[in-house]
Amino acid sequence: MTQDATGGVPPWGSPDSSPTPRSAPDRVELQCPVCNGTSFREEEGKVETRWGMSKHVLTMRVCQSCAHVLFFYQGGAGSW
Repeated sequence: MTQDATGGVPPWGSPDSSPTPRSAPDRVELQCPVCNGTSFREEEGKVETRWGMSKHVLTMRVCQSCAHVLFFYQGGAGSW
């Protein structure tokens, strides 16, 4: 176990204590920036870079009123 210069608890906290859970932030209803609609269907897709060297996974929310698409990034991984 690593301790600071004074022999106290390490800066990341006591090894015997469990981390304090964070409360989830209040969720705000998703609203379309084009038509102010609140009804969406969810789809998943992938986007590749220009030369196909990496791919990014996206969640897409499609507005049921005007078909405007909102993209949410999930992460990416190299193709090799």
